[in-house]
Amino acid sequence: EGILILADGSVQEAAFINCKKLSGGLKVEDPIYSTVRSSNGKRAFMDTGLTYLHLPHISSISDDAFRNCVSLKGATDEKYKELFVDSISGHAFDGDILLHYDTIKSENIAGYAFQYCRNLGSNITILGRKDNDVITLGTIGEYSFYSCDQLGTVTFDISLFNDYETIPTSYGMSIPQYAFAKTGLTGPLVIPPNIDEISQYAFSNCPN
Repeated sequence: EGILILADGSVQEAAFINCKKLSGGLKVEDPIYSTVRSSNGKRAFMDTGLTYLHLPHISSISDDAFRNCVSLKGATDEKYKELFVDSISGHAFDGDILLHYDTIKSENIAGYAFQYCRNLGSNITILGRKDNDVITLGTIGEYSFYSCDQLGTVTFDISLFNDYETIPTSYGMSIPQYAFAKTGLTGPLVIPPNIDEISQYAFSNCPN
């Protein structure tokens, strides 16, 4: 057990996959080179025994990067209790049943990213983004938070649109099927006007 420190945040594809005895923590030190990936970095820590992550604001986490890390609990240091990642790829934390963060902020959360993270407990913020003066709301994939029993709130941040006099006819976003199904969402759910689509079962079986 120990701390694996990555100076530049770069990991090759499947670098530590199935290393069950790789326990302790992972810390990325330098936010300048902040991606938990290299040449894709898919499955970099999949099925390992990692117990905590200390991540600064990073640009991306690749497909299956921490999938089935069943001992992974999130951060032990208050400084890292917020997970701020611009893009979280498919199945990134799928099956991490102990994972917990106070807040998660991202522009893009792909399909199945946090599926079955039953202890997540997070307040989620979907951020907007601006590319070449075109502003869109961030994206969510299908089943992205499926069966996250203790999920907190979801906020769709439209603050980038505040400089405009009129509400856009479309925010360029839809909420796909089962994205928040069987979650513990609490508090008011405010969905921006003119969202493209809310698919079937997007919020099914949300008892709160």
